[in-house]
Amino acid sequence: MSSIAEKEIADLGFTYATEAQYDLDKIDANKTVQVRNAAHVAPKESVERFRVQMPHTAFPPIVVTRDGYLVDGNTRVAARRADKQKFYGALVLDVDYKGKATTQAQVAKLQILAATLNTNAGQALDKREQRAAVEVGIEFGLTNHQIEQRYGVKASVINLVKREMEGTARLTRLGMDPNAGLTKTALRALGAKPTLVLHDAPYRLVARHAVAAGLNSTEINALVKSASVLGSEAEQVAYLGVQATLDRDRIEQRHLTGDSHPMPSRTLRQHLGFVNKYADNPLALLETDSANVPAAVAAVKTALSVLTVLLEAQGS
Repeated sequence: MSSIAEKEIADLGFTYATEAQYDLDKIDANKTVQVRNAAHVAPKESVERFRVQMPHTAFPPIVVTRDGYLVDGNTRVAARRADKQKFYGALVLDVDYKGKATTQAQVAKLQILAATLNTNAGQALDKREQRAAVEVGIEFGLTNHQIEQRYGVKASVINLVKREMEGTARLTRLGMDPNAGLTKTALRALGAKPTLVLHDAPYRLVARHAVAAGLNSTEINALVKSASVLGSEAEQVAYLGVQATLDRDRIEQRHLTGDSHPMPSRTLRQHLGFVNKYADNPLALLETDSANVPAAVAAVKTALSVLTVLLEAQGS
């Protein structure tokens, strides 16, 4: 029966040779198809556990490339070395990791293989390592289902990563730095389909506005939605320019203090927009639950008091 490693090797289209006594001296500590943070490679407690178990239990062979790069088996190698053993079984792939003829597709496949086998190991990949593996899988063209199977990552998470990658790629193509002033969620909004369908000029304005004002994903989505319904690219550009002007206080505040929260005046306009939708039918807002009437009356009176002072201060 084929091992997990042999099945994954075959699925990725590699061929290999089996060596029952592979010389571990061929493996350099710096020659690994690394998918783990260096601090997580061959942890001491796992090495000691393997060292004690290996003389009594059959462990799977390690996986190495033809040019001696370790794909899977750091802990097993460290355990054998700790026990002063020079040889161990290996599956030697018929491909180089750093050879002149090695293609980027082969490198990606080796990274996918390493991540898959590490996921099935005793110590699973942490979130950051898993995220990097998902990115490689997406770039290589694995389907969501294939990535789910290999790394145990939900489709919803994979789709979020895809959106971040799409946003990063679009910003990079436009000469913008995706790491400058954008949160992960904002980057996902810039990689969402409704945003990506914008032409370059309006897309660039949305992105610049997001960076300058520190817009969150909800605000970016709302901005894009409002711009998208306009008839032409010129109208979208004009609208987005006006919105940036309206946010100039927030942009200045972010520039001076780093605080990206919306200015209270903008938030007020948004909330008043909800109220004003009922200008033709204000009684639709009437509280009908007798238990909540006192609180509703108090809230309206307080709001009227605040708005009266504000109206007088605005000079209208």
